[in-house]
Amino acid sequence: MKCCPNPDCTEHRKENSRGKFCLECGQMLADLQLAVPHCQNVECPNARPSAELKGRFCQECGERIVIPSTSRSEPYGVKPAPTSSKSSADITVRTSASALTDSSSGNEAPRWTDAAQTPCNPVREMSKAAWDNCGILGEAPTLTGSEDVLARLDTLLGLVPTPSGEPPTTPRPTGMKTEESKIKPNTTDIPGSPMENKEDRYVAMSVEELKGILRKRDDTEALYTLAMRYTEGLSVEQNTAEAFNLLEKAAQRGSAKAQRELGSRFVSTTDEERNVKEAVKWLAKAAEQDDSEAQFKLALLYWTQFGNRSHFHSAGDSDQLFFKGLKRYHIDQLTGRHDHGIKLNDAETVRWAQKATEKDYPRAWLLLGYCHEYGAGITQEDALKALDCFRRAADQGDPDAQYQLACYYSSAIGVAEDRGQAVAWAEKSAIQNHVAAQRFLGMAYREGNGVEQDYEKAVEWFKKSAEQRDVRSMYLLGISFHQGIGMDQDHSQAFEWIRRAARQEDPEAQLALGTLYQNGEGVQKNVSEGAKWYLKASDRGSDGHLGLAEAQYKLGCCYYAAEGVFYDIDAAKLWFSRAADKGHTLAKKALVTKKFQK
Repeated sequence: MKCCPNPDCTEHRKENSRGKFCLECGQMLADLQLAVPHCQNVECPNARPSAELKGRFCQECGERIVIPSTSRSEPYGVKPAPTSSKSSADITVRTSASALTDSSSGNEAPRWTDAAQTPCNPVREMSKAAWDNCGILGEAPTLTGSEDVLARLDTLLGLVPTPSGEPPTTPRPTGMKTEESKIKPNTTDIPGSPMENKEDRYVAMSVEELKGILRKRDDTEALYTLAMRYTEGLSVEQNTAEAFNLLEKAAQRGSAKAQRELGSRFVSTTDEERNVKEAVKWLAKAAEQDDSEAQFKLALLYWTQFGNRSHFHSAGDSDQLFFKGLKRYHIDQLTGRHDHGIKLNDAETVRWAQKATEKDYPRAWLLLGYCHEYGAGITQEDALKALDCFRRAADQGDPDAQYQLACYYSSAIGVAEDRGQAVAWAEKSAIQNHVAAQRFLGMAYREGNGVEQDYEKAVEWFKKSAEQRDVRSMYLLGISFHQGIGMDQDHSQAFEWIRRAARQEDPEAQLALGTLYQNGEGVQKNVSEGAKWYLKASDRGSDGHLGLAEAQYKLGCCYYAAEGVFYDIDAAKLWFSRAADKGHTLAKKALVTKKFQK
């Protein structure tokens, strides 16, 4: 039984499913034994025009049927066939017995070809039974090859030369395959159809259906879709090697998104396999086809300022590996650890970013804003232009750009200070899980900056950010638990969150953790462990100039009182002196005592 597998199809055709796709909904048919070229799409070379078929799908290629308006009573000059005894369930075929010419008579129908057009589907040889099945009147001609079949179909469709010998005025259906073009071009269906374009339809197909299409013809969309299935392990065992091979084939055949994906993978792979030259090559090919994302990524590869700070906090899950590889590549470039054969060039960054902004790509606006902010690839720093670029990206919902606007309004950069606007933009970014924006919002509620002070909301935002491993938020959340601000006091929770931040080298968290160990708050008292964390917070930078004064003072006290360390008056004097140099009052007082005057 031949039947459409689509459960949403309104009419399951059991006897008339001769092709590969359901006539009603365009879904691939379950039974593929018969492959009769019985296409109802006038855009297909196998077309049988009929107004009854408008809104349905081609059985051969699955494309939506479009019946163009025409002033002629019969489309393409095809005469109506005599009444047939075929059942109403069969498709009406409008033709004439005289339209067929026996190849044995030597009257071969003249061919009209257009090398610029490619077919939706190669026509196969037809047996007599298959010919009869189509409902075409007359004896089945002897057909031995696809070219002969195409010639006969031209006759059936009325595509015959005019008396003057010129091609007929009716254009040949688009999508004809030629020697010059072996790839079927992407098409888009009528809006509102069950599957609006080829990409959507291919995404809904199974792996075997995609492989079936590739056995039949070269199809970049099928190659790309199958590659992504192997990448993600959807309905098939994950196979990154096979995915890479399929992507490479699609990229070589000119698929912009396959070229972009392939270029990205050359960056996001391991340090040993990273090949930035290949990444630039494929991203450039996609960028030249006006692929905005490829233009943006290519701009990032040339940017000298990428390593200065984390600019793209909100990179989506699919881009996390790319940005991680990009960071490693830029570290190699800045340190000279490895030569990737590509020179950083801010002018190239600006050029590609500007191309991407021509299509209003939001992250390209963000990157261009950073270039104006730093004067990278631009004549000079320009806060106003940077602000404008950030706003363009923020208006499209980019969370990084929204956070940048919050910082600009908060710090009065290129605009008058407006704490209310700062909070408004930070909130838009924070609800999209932007880590820094969540921390910014938590601080605003904690201090009552631009918003009514609310400790509970502050803790709520600190927790969201801390759960995304923001070190500073871990510390602030721990302090909130320790002080009982915005929540019930809980020294145990305070210890856990502060310890997490301290292990990530946050100096204030290290100082706080030393205090918790020394006082036995949330953990068993351990003065030796406390002194160790004081030392970590104190000994930062050459001669401890980056160390915290409070930590240095407390470490001096440990050496002076022999708490957790051996008594060492010289060490105590050293740490008191460093703290005093930073203006620490108690350290200054300690240094004027008699013990330190000797």
